[in-house]
Amino acid sequence: MSDRFDAKSESYRIAETFQLEEIPQVDVEKFETVERAAVERVITEQQESLVRLQTDVLDVRTERDALEHQLSKLTDDRERLQERVRELEMERPALEPKTVFSNLGAALEAADEDLSSERYRVDDVDFTLKANVTQTEEGVRMHLPSLDESSLSANLSEVSFRLRAPRTEPERPETEYVDVPELRGLSREAAVSRLTAADLAVGTVERAPDPTTTPGAVVEQFPDAYAVAEPGAPVDLVLAEEPGDDSESADESSAEADTGASTDSDATGGSDSNADEPADDAPADETGEENSDETAEERPEERTDDEEKARMEAFRRAIVEVDPENGSAVADRLRRAGVTDLDALVKRDPEELAELLSIPVERVRALQEELGGREEPIELESVSGIGPTYASRLREKGIGSVARLSTLEPETVAEITRASTSRAADWIEQATRLTEER
Repeated sequence: MSDRFDAKSESYRIAETFQLEEIPQVDVEKFETVERAAVERVITEQQESLVRLQTDVLDVRTERDALEHQLSKLTDDRERLQERVRELEMERPALEPKTVFSNLGAALEAADEDLSSERYRVDDVDFTLKANVTQTEEGVRMHLPSLDESSLSANLSEVSFRLRAPRTEPERPETEYVDVPELRGLSREAAVSRLTAADLAVGTVERAPDPTTTPGAVVEQFPDAYAVAEPGAPVDLVLAEEPGDDSESADESSAEADTGASTDSDATGGSDSNADEPADDAPADETGEENSDETAEERPEERTDDEEKARMEAFRRAIVEVDPENGSAVADRLRRAGVTDLDALVKRDPEELAELLSIPVERVRALQEELGGREEPIELESVSGIGPTYASRLREKGIGSVARLSTLEPETVAEITRASTSRAADWIEQATRLTEER
């Protein structure tokens, strides 16, 4: 076997192939020609692989030696540079950025003071410094080059900043604003109370006819609700005109006409005889009686207006107590439909009211039953399956009658009573049937 190989070729090959006769321990005569050739070829390939591996090892060792030499040179350079840095740090002190700014600010302030006597002042000043900026264990440091030191400008960092001159402007207190509350639908007294609580004042108050709103209630406001205004700012109100306003003006006009008529009669009756005086006294007495009657009539009307407002408020409050979630909206719809008292609500046909108000007929029946006062409401225990425990749970949530139960959803009833949804649906079906039969 020969150890020579072609070093210039990428794939190394042995100059001579392996011969099986080179191994004396092997009896070559016992191998067939094909077997002998196969064995020799395998051994030859193994020898070629071994030679390639040895060559690769030599290349790697050579490269490693070169890298070790380069690393040694870099280590020497690093040590030399570190030594140079230590020398520079000892020669030139480090400055903190805040020290630079404070020194420049002090110089700017001193110059401003010197110029103040001449009625001049220093305005904003822009600075651009060339320095070595480094990060140390104590933070960022800047090394300013000294006058006797030569350094390349490209190797220095450029730091630009501006120092602003102090502005002596009078401080203005910040104005605090308050939210304007919602006043629509409230009476004048309630609106005034809410404005006072919000630290606002009542501005101009006007009246305008509005048949869809309760007389005396706020129709419009300026500024609008949820806007902001300064404390104490006025809020203008527009109130719904009360029906009594027109009648009062008409009464005043008639009173003026009566006064004018009496004046004319006095002027023409001055030449009559004394015999006619008793006849004149009688109309005077009648006129006094009429005036006293009118005064007596006006006072009950004033009391009637107060009673009407109280009755309307009680009507609204009663509906809200029966239906807390939707009672206010239902009361407004009833008022717009002309139903302004409990008696009218009970007497109206429930289906007609339901169509007029666009609400379920069951809710109308529930309102009529709760607010009617003529018939006793059907107790919850009348529904099969509702005992004292379930009834008490329903009453705790404001559901005190079968009519009210018929307007609820099965899921709501199941959640309140902690019963199954199917059972709650059966209760609602029974309640609806009992309400319709009644």
